[in-house]
Amino acid sequence: MDPLLRDFPYLAIHIAGVVIVAALLRPLTRLVPGQYLVTWSRGWISLAISLIFLFVAVHLPGMRVLAMIGFGISNLFFGWLLWVGCVELAHGQQPQRWHYGIAGVLVVLALIGPLFFPNSRLIFPFLAFASGSLFFLAFLTLWHYHPPGSTTGLWLIRVSLIGLFMLCWHYTVISLITSYVSPEMTWEYLSFWSLYDLFLVAGLALGMLVLATEQIQRVLEEKNQKLAEVMEDLALAARTDPLTGLLNRRALDHLIADSSGQPFLGVLGVIDLNNLKQLNDLRGHAAGDIALKLVARALRNHFRVTDAIFRTGGDEFLVILANGNEQELTSRFARVDAALQNLRLNNDDDGLDLSLAWGVASFQSAEGIPAAIDQADAAMYQRKKLRKQSRSLDLA
Repeated sequence: MDPLLRDFPYLAIHIAGVVIVAALLRPLTRLVPGQYLVTWSRGWISLAISLIFLFVAVHLPGMRVLAMIGFGISNLFFGWLLWVGCVELAHGQQPQRWHYGIAGVLVVLALIGPLFFPNSRLIFPFLAFASGSLFFLAFLTLWHYHPPGSTTGLWLIRVSLIGLFMLCWHYTVISLITSYVSPEMTWEYLSFWSLYDLFLVAGLALGMLVLATEQIQRVLEEKNQKLAEVMEDLALAARTDPLTGLLNRRALDHLIADSSGQPFLGVLGVIDLNNLKQLNDLRGHAAGDIALKLVARALRNHFRVTDAIFRTGGDEFLVILANGNEQELTSRFARVDAALQNLRLNNDDDGLDLSLAWGVASFQSAEGIPAAIDQADAAMYQRKKLRKQSRSLDLA
């Protein structure tokens, strides 16, 4: 047996370190999706229990057989939980029946091992072989697992697992040679087997903690991205008219504020849908809403995606053309007005002519937009007035 295993301070430090790892992993299970961290933390607790059983087996000879059985079960259970946690991490699935079948076989081996191998020089290689096999299975499980983002923790785990596998199987082979082939041979470096094991176990624990923090960072980044998308959607909704999907007055205020102090000139137009009140009275507000949507669709069809189109009131719209001119804007309004002829609302067979009144004005800066809106608004009402007067003369 390794002389270090008889050293109480060494065992106490080893046990304390294992318990600390389990205690550090446990709170992280609430932040990381999946079950693997929970499984791994249980494995570290099982390892701590196995070390306690080992201390009892060394220092209380009367309880040696029972203590070795407890040591074997809990030690192999550590390897099994480590492997199962790797399965949960790499494949996102819970243990299957055959996983539990292997656990049952390990328990049986741990029960009968001390009975068939009363000599500790034989029971330790036996358990080391079984543990090394579990470490190798865990390594194979993670070998083809390639998560997004940083994988420093995953590589630490892989290196530690393959190191533990090689250490356990090497110990098994050398111990069997010493016991059955060449008892006279001595392998001085194996007297420090526990230190090698402690070094690799520490690397495994560090890898798990690094992997957990990487997973937490990835989860936080995904949540921040989703939050940013939600905030963007909320900001868009706050600046969008819910009925027509056009920009609203709040968006206009933001445009003026964002463009203040910068070169910004162009032309704008104020539009009014004629006779919306009469349409609501005759056909209902649902028909009036459809008419407003048709106006919004016509405006989108006759302007560029980069042109700012707003619904500023019940039946009023506003279009801002950066670097545009009044003639161009007036021509587009005329085409929009023509596109609103002979439309049908609510599947009515009778065609309906929608008409617009508009006024345009130029501006030389963002600060001049409010004054230009007032000017265009006055021109729009003048156009309405002239239209009514023309209709009255026609009726006369």
